[in-house]
Amino acid sequence: MPYKISGTKSETARIIILKESDWSIESNTVVSGSGSYEVTDLETGNKTVVARTNAGKMVGYGIVSPEYYALPTGDRGIFGENDVIDYITISTPGDATDFGDLITNRGYFSATSNSTNDRGVAGGGLTTGDVRINIIEYITISTTGNATDFGDLTGERYWSASCSNGTNNRGVFRGGKNVSGTPSNVMDYITISTTGDATDFGDATVTSTFPAGTANA
Repeated sequence: MPYKISGTKSETARIIILKESDWSIESNTVVSGSGSYEVTDLETGNKTVVARTNAGKMVGYGIVSPEYYALPTGDRGIFGENDVIDYITISTPGDATDFGDLITNRGYFSATSNSTNDRGVAGGGLTTGDVRINIIEYITISTTGNATDFGDLTGERYWSASCSNGTNNRGVFRGGKNVSGTPSNVMDYITISTTGDATDFGDATVTSTFPAGTANA
């Protein structure tokens, strides 16, 4: 969704953007301080923009057309196992470099990203002592550092598969073994750019232990 709206304000304000096609809220963001602001990852189409200060003052602008912007390109690959995260520059052969650490020492988890929107997520897995977990963690792919808690899957699973629709921002986790050690057909989904717990997506046609995932993003 490579469209953005920018403007200026005199103080900290909540910027609310409504899609005039159905009047749903597309973005609701607090932007601190005075000066210019920019809200990205919007759909095309006319908007109504409302700025509300902490004191309750509100200013509204209708029929605002967002501006197209080119999404950045990326060239970084990420790998994780136990509590170690490594990265490589995909276009340049060479050894991996330390990126940071996962919160939880675990294996057999699955991971995906929202592409050039720059967030990677990892869900589920098996910790020391064969403990199944439902933890989701995330990183900012372009910036090295430790993972941060994102939320939880709907249940404890490992050996699952995951995929995303890229910059459209949905990640899906599917199957694997559940907390009782039996194969699962559960599918969960998350909005990758927004932290929170996963939501039930539906069920796969079969239960499976080692599924694989891909997408046309």
